[in-house]
Amino acid sequence: MPRSAPRPPDTPVPFDPDPALLRDLPDRPGVYRFHGEAGELLYVGKSVRIRERVRSHWAARYRDHREYRLCWLTRHITFTRTAGELGALLRENEEIKSALPVFNRKQRRPRHLYTWFLHAAPNGVIEPVLSHPLGAQPHWPETGFGLYSSPARARNHLAHLASEHGLCRKVLGLEHGQGPCFARQLHRCRGACCGQESMAEHHRRLEAVLHSERIRAWPLDGPMVIADPDEHTPGCDYHLVDQWRYLGTASTPSEARALIDDPANTAFDLDAYRILLPRVIAETGFA
Repeated sequence: MPRSAPRPPDTPVPFDPDPALLRDLPDRPGVYRFHGEAGELLYVGKSVRIRERVRSHWAARYRDHREYRLCWLTRHITFTRTAGELGALLRENEEIKSALPVFNRKQRRPRHLYTWFLHAAPNGVIEPVLSHPLGAQPHWPETGFGLYSSPARARNHLAHLASEHGLCRKVLGLEHGQGPCFARQLHRCRGACCGQESMAEHHRRLEAVLHSERIRAWPLDGPMVIADPDEHTPGCDYHLVDQWRYLGTASTPSEARALIDDPANTAFDLDAYRILLPRVIAETGFA
């Protein structure tokens, strides 16, 4: 059914995709883009099988209002092939952060990222200190715990961990005043605030709780090139990464290393970190 109006109707009506939209899409890894009436970028996605993934958007259009709106507005689809899934993940993340498609709101980069560092206070108490260490800087200078888009989100998450594991909110700097913390009165704190638990034991438990939140320091002295072989052809992509940043892709290792001089992608990005962490562990063997 032809769609003459760019705005989707409030009440969904049946429509089928234009066959031309899907005609040239490959069943190979890569990034795909949905464009609107004036060529505007609506959505960026990735898949190991682009054609199959794009078809799934239309298959879900009557079950999900967001998919319905996206499919209704789409007039053109472009794609970029990658050798493997790693390249698709990295490129999708990069394009979303740089182009800000309207249907990828949840994946956009926060303007600021905050993390907790453990700091030894003058009285010997080890307490989390909220920091904004990176700004636009590329390097992750030391181990932090968690990344949050605002101080409020960071404190709320730390408060949740305290409640879940019996940590003291006063020792953590989340509560002030004299005497035991409020949670201790409810028997939800093990008593570091009133001498019933040693500071050493509280610190041990705090580190154990935060371990899964740890942001690891970059394990190398410089950048590394990750080979991403193509399962369907003899080709291979080479991705240059440094300090958990994706700096670009080339067809040879030497061309990839030359990308280090490109000033783009200078800031640490949490999504790129999550994508790269398992691959860097596999390549370097650090844990």
